[in-house]
Order: sequence, then structure tokens, then C-alpha cells
Amino acid sequence: NINSLSAEQLAAAQGSLDTVTLFEQIPALTKSKLVQAFKISHWRLGEQVVQQDVYSDGFYMVAEGALSVFVNGNPVHRLSTWTTFGEMALVDSEYVSRATVVVESATARLLRLDRAMFFQVMGSFEEDEAEEQGLKSPTSQRER
Repeated sequence: NINSLSAEQLAAAQGSLDTVTLFEQIPALTKSKLVQAFKISHWRLGEQVVQQDVYSDGFYMVAEGALSVFVNGNPVHRLSTWTTFGEMALVDSEYVSRATVVVESATARLLRLDRAMFFQVMGSFEEDEAEEQGLKSPTSQRER
């Protein structure tokens, strides 16, 4: 459960979203909702989180642990706490992972957001943006 994270960890997770191009223009309120929509998963040493050339619909954030990224069997990158991967899976319904991601530490705790939940939360984007700008929501303006 995402509520098992401390306030500092939730803030770090939201800060991590700021480093991802896909989320740059998203209001802070919507980012906060996205963080709350993440599901926590636990992994062990050697487990594959995603596999190269296989369909994926998940965006991941490393809450604890270390992971290695492999392309064509060759190590190309290491992921540590509060790094992210898989954001293109949120916007591409036919996304196939370009890399295999494997847990490198004894255990890892990952936050995962799937495409369906991403679009559900993004449905409030306009209202969140208006609220942050101190404006009435577009819905309330139309109701007049």
C-alpha cells in the first residue's frame, strides 16, 4: 500500500516525477494524485521486472534497492533509489520494452503505475491545473 511510505518518501517520489519529461507540464496536484495511484511491489535478487521485446504497460519507480538494465544481454545502466523507467508504456498501447530490467540487490521495492490508472488520474488534469492557478474548474464554469 502506498500509504506505507513515509511523508519524505512520498515527497521524493513526487520529486522523481519532476525529472521525467512526460510529467514536466503536469500540475503538482495531479502529480500528487499520480503518486497516490502507484502500487508497491516487492522483488528479489535476480528477478526480471520487465523483459526486452516484451509488452509492458507499467511505469516504475525504485523506492528501495538496485536494478540493472540490460540491452541484448549487455549491462547498460544501473537504477537506484528514486530513479524511474518505463514511462513510454503509459502513452503507447503497444509498447514493447527496449531493455530487460533485473533486480541486483537482495530485495527491491518498486512503485508501479499502469496505463489504465495513469489515464484515470489524468482525467482530472484540467481541473487540477485550474485549481492551482486559482481559477474555477472548467466544469463549474460550464454549469452556469
